[in-house]
Amino acid sequence: MLAIKNKYDFRFFYKLFSLVLILSNFILSIAFIFIDCFNNGYAIAFTKNHPILTHDVLDSLISYFFYFTIQSNFLILIWFIFVIFFPKQEGKQKYFFISPIVTLFLTIYIFDTMSVFLTVLLPSDYLRLSAVGWVKTMIFHVISPLLFIIYVLCFYKFEHYNIESTWLIDTKLFCKRKLWKVYIFPIFYLLINAVRSIIRLDYYSFFPHNKTILINNPYWIKYESAFIYPFLNWNKTLFNIPGLYYALVVFLIFFISTFILLLFYKIFQIKQKKYNMSLNNSNVNINDIQ
Repeated sequence: MLAIKNKYDFRFFYKLFSLVLILSNFILSIAFIFIDCFNNGYAIAFTKNHPILTHDVLDSLISYFFYFTIQSNFLILIWFIFVIFFPKQEGKQKYFFISPIVTLFLTIYIFDTMSVFLTVLLPSDYLRLSAVGWVKTMIFHVISPLLFIIYVLCFYKFEHYNIESTWLIDTKLFCKRKLWKVYIFPIFYLLINAVRSIIRLDYYSFFPHNKTILINNPYWIKYESAFIYPFLNWNKTLFNIPGLYYALVVFLIFFISTFILLLFYKIFQIKQKKYNMSLNNSNVNINDIQ
């Protein structure tokens, strides 16, 4: 039996387990895209009545990687690869992808994946999955987010702060210089998906009954299949105002995400200050001995 000698051994196996789990789920999910496309069809979208199915493998793969869930999980998969193969660089500013600021941003992205799933998608009537589908879904939406968030908040390493990392100590400096950067990826994601939706709406206007593209779905279903998530459909109205529903959903996600980000930041700040204090105390003890 393999003995865990210290916390660093535990951290390594924790990261390795997370990496293997997420990578395996990606492989399984992509394999089932091919299997479904060659059988009954792959669900590129869900409605309250039935899933929207297609036999088009390329369309299925493109739709798959347009999900925020997939993109956020792919980012933390890359993050785990970096911290496993470069453990000494974890928490250092100059190593961009595993630096504290990028790690903090990834934490809020994967938190959004989990929270939107649990509060919006899971209680809705849209999810009708097989047993394997539920396993894949729970890993990407709940298990992998929890594994990442727990690791970051409990085991992530910090370096002694310097001029470049004072934002971890100064909240005002963080809000002024770093906070706006967290919105770059979500805004880019929304813009790219808007372009995708426009293209798909136009495409299905020309091919509303093409059975090789959409299986047994009427013309109106194009509006559902064009949007990667039902709550990002800007055709939905609120108080008979087109686009208001979309704007309200996006605003709430950004607002709540900012609040949670600041909460995670304060945890980072406390951990950084404790690390600096312990390091300073150890240096003082060494000097006393000398």
